[in-house]
Amino acid sequence: MNLMITYTVYDHPEDYPDHYVVRRFFIEAGNPNPIPEEDIFMQSGDLQEIRETLLGKDLVCVGRVKEDDSKIVETWI
Repeated sequence: MNLMITYTVYDHPEDYPDHYVVRRFFIEAGNPNPIPEEDIFMQSGDLQEIRETLLGKDLVCVGRVKEDDSKIVETWI
């Protein structure tokens, strides 16, 4: 099975109004719907801390697209 993992950074979503949150998604080849991990990957009050953690995992920021939810800051792969 071909699988890609993405990490999406959210700006103080409704379920974590005091933090930035990172959610991990699994994308299977042939399935257009990303599968979210049940638990959040990370939360922090500091966006830079989140970015440093994701950089430390050798991930690359691919930004966001205008169609993204307004709470999405960026996505990393």
